Amino acid sequence: MRRLESDGVSVELRTGPLLSTHDPHAMPPSYFLKVIIDGWGGELAFKRGSDEAAESGAETLVRLVRAMKG
Repeated sequence: MRRLESDGVSVELRTGPLLSTHDPHAMPPSYFLKVIIDGWGGELAFKRGSDEAAESGAETLVRLVRAMKG
């Protein structure tokens, strides 16, 4: 697990194989993001991403959770 920082918020980042039956070295990993802001949480998962996409996803997830909590 790693942590990304987005707009002052720590976002949890996990990566894993696309499917458990595939060789994790042969396929790009899936990315799983999770954040909790003032008791409000959100998660985002996507396949075949990149570290740059994970950073963009973290920014989007933080904005989304903040919008939902108002």
